[in-house]
This record gives sequence, structure tokens and C-alpha cells, in this order.
Amino acid sequence: MFDRRLNARLRLLWLSEAIRNKEGSGSIEDVEAIAHLARDPGLRDASDEELIFQRATRLARTNGVAKALPENIDFVLSCARYAFMGLAILAFVLGSTAAAAVFSRGYTINISSAMIALLAPHLVSLALMAFVLLIGARSGNLSLANAWLWISERIGRRRDAIFLVESLRALVSRGNSLPWLMMGVSHLLWLLFALGSIVSVLVFLMIHEYAFEWTTTILPGRFFVRAVEILGWLPGLLGFVGPSSADVATLTNVDAVRKAWAAWLIGSLLAYGFIPRLLLLAVSYWTAKSGLRKLALDGSNAYYLALVQRIRTAFKPPRAIVDPDPGNVGATGQDPSTRHARTSAAATGAVVPFELRDPAVLAGMATSDHVTVFENVLDHRSQATILARLGDLNVQRLAFVCDARNAADRGAFQFLRVLKSVCPECRVVLLEQDSTRPDKLANWLAGFGEVGFGGSDVAADIASLGDWLGSA
Repeated sequence: MFDRRLNARLRLLWLSEAIRNKEGSGSIEDVEAIAHLARDPGLRDASDEELIFQRATRLARTNGVAKALPENIDFVLSCARYAFMGLAILAFVLGSTAAAAVFSRGYTINISSAMIALLAPHLVSLALMAFVLLIGARSGNLSLANAWLWISERIGRRRDAIFLVESLRALVSRGNSLPWLMMGVSHLLWLLFALGSIVSVLVFLMIHEYAFEWTTTILPGRFFVRAVEILGWLPGLLGFVGPSSADVATLTNVDAVRKAWAAWLIGSLLAYGFIPRLLLLAVSYWTAKSGLRKLALDGSNAYYLALVQRIRTAFKPPRAIVDPDPGNVGATGQDPSTRHARTSAAATGAVVPFELRDPAVLAGMATSDHVTVFENVLDHRSQATILARLGDLNVQRLAFVCDARNAADRGAFQFLRVLKSVCPECRVVLLEQDSTRPDKLANWLAGFGEVGFGGSDVAADIASLGDWLGSA
């Protein structure tokens, strides 16, 4: 409908908004995606919107939850295309049917009935649209466009169609483009209705000879004469010359008068049905296009504010690591809860503590020159930092350490799955198993099993992995 560049941008906006709504019902693991962005120096000076687009694109390629969204968007667009084609054909047929009803009563055409049947639907719909806009209702729930969206949702309901259409509707409504888009679709369907009517009228007038009349019980003849003159003024400007006042009053049935009536009827359909819809369609199209060009993500939304902050944090280099003066620390060294990962050129192992209640239990591991002990993971920021640093360290073996007393949430297993994908060898340590309720312990073990760690692969003590971590 619009140019290629605008369509590509709208797809990115739609995808980003759909991911935001998906995360409203459960977080999507994006640690690996953000780490991937952080490794691209060209994105350091990118705008906030570009960073969000890049994250959405990366998630759509790698994340199991988001991967289906681009395909579903294409599917919904196809459903919408087919639904519109069906409605377009229906509108044309209904216009033709309305004309056929007028010409189905013999070879005499009642002028009043013809004008009501062919033009009244346009006038009523325009009046209703003006009333809806006047009272401030801009959702388009009463328009033909809403019927089109409803059909599209029902056709593609198994592929997130309802969810995606609502995401798009919410996105477009922020730029005030939604009512113009809805009106544009409605005007296009009414335009096809008018075209169907005009084509059918032309066909009937070409294959039969019709006489025109007007009949009334209470209205005076002067009313019809004046009405025909008034309605014929605008068609006359377009070159459609109607019957004279005398011919209207006497209803003379000769060839010239019949042709004048035919010109008046076709000109009226063009002037009051087809052309107004065409002009309104053009206004709706250009207004909607102008609004869509300015459409952007809601930067004030708390979700996007937090997301941009997390992405930009991943670009910041880790703080400098300074080994403490051995003469100023106790025998156990620095508390692992307040130190950053110790790095060594010969490091082959790493320990990643995840939400440990007592990080000091890893103090013994921190004394090894061949083992890197990362800071305790408490949020997405620390996850992104660890993933960024793993790409720089020569880590061959990694131990993921967590506390069984904590709730086994999805975030822990998603992070572990990412660690497993970036490290050649990975093992799990689940502390405090003996002091944990059986149901909690079962939840942890079930989650580890889904990631790929069986019960025998989950150690209960970090000390048992000391030699394994330090060995080449």
C-alpha cells in the first residue's frame, strides 16, 4: 500500500510492539541477543529506536518465543489481503445487485426509487461516519474496515492473528493514523460498490430501452422538477446534460429525452457516489501515510525505557579489576559478593553464581589462578555483563551455581541455556538441597532436565568440581 521503505519500518515497529506485548505475559530471554548487540561496535552510537529494532530482529531469529512472530505477521498480512479481496468482490457485487433491483421492474424506471437504491447507502454511511467523528469515536468499530480486521483475525486466529492485529491497532492509534486508515479502507470498499452500480447501470442501459418516470401521492409535480434541476447541477458541470424542466414535468418518452435521463442518472452516480468516495479515499490515504511516516515507538513507556537502559549498559566496558593488596586482606581474601570476576590469561574454568543467598561459599574457588569467579547474578544487567565477558575469556568449562532454597523460575533456566550454548562444557551445582522442600527441589531438577542436565549431572557441592574447573 505504501512505499517499500515505509513498509519495512512499519514491520519493525509492529514486530517490536508485538514482542513488548508478548513480554507482558512473560519475559522473553534476551541475554544472548543483547550480548550480540554489545559485540557490534557500529551500534554504540545508534538511536534508542534502532537498538530496539536490532534486538527485536535478533530475537526473531534466535528466540523460540519470538521466532514465530515474523512468519505470523506475514501470515496475518496474507489473511488480511485475502479478506479484503473477498470484501472487495462482495462490495462490487452488492453495487451491481442494487442496480439490478432498480432495473428488474420492467422497462420503466422510477427516478425516486433509483436514486434511493443507488445513492442512499452512500449518503447514510457518510452521515454515520461524520457523526462518529463528531462525537470523538475514532476506533472505527462501526466501519467496514473493522469488519475486514475481524475477518482477518478469524482467518488467522491459530497464528496469533488476534494478538498481532491488536498490537498493530494499538501502535497505529498512537500516531493518530488509525481512523484515517480505517476510513481509507471503508471508502475504498464503498468506491467499489459505486463502481459496481455504475457498471451495471451502463450495461442495462445499453441492452434495453427504458422509459423514466416519477410517481407520487402527496408531493406536487414542481417538487420533482426542482429536485431534478438541483441534482443535475453538479453532473452538468461534469458534462452530463440532463432533461429540461419541461421534459421532467411532462415525462416525454422520446429517444432524446431517454438519453438525457440516462446521462442525468449516470452523472448523478458519478458526482454523488463515485467521485466523493475517490476524493475521500485520496485524503485518507495521504493523511494516513503522513501520520505513519512520523510513527515511532513510545519512548516514554516504562518497558522501552528499561529495555534501552539494559541494552546501553551492555555496551559499557566492565569496571577495571584491581587485585587487592595481599597485606591488607584476611586469609580468605576478598569477599566474592563485592568483587568482580578475576581474569587470567590461562583461565580455563569459570563459576557463575546465580542469585546466591551467601556468595561467600565461593571464596575457596576465587583463590585459583585458573578459575574465573563472576559476580553474583541478580538481574538482566549482570547476565549481559557475564555473557559479554565470556566472549573475551578463554573459558572451556563453566559451573552454574544456584541455591535450591530459591524459587525455580524460568529466567534461571533460560540463562543457563544461553550459557550452555556459548561454553563447550557446562555443569550445574545446586546448593542447599538437603534443607529444601521436596517440591522445590523437584522443580529445580525438572527445569535442569529441560535444559539438558539429568539428575546425575547436578552436583550438590562446588568443591566437587574444583579439579574439573581448573584442569585444561
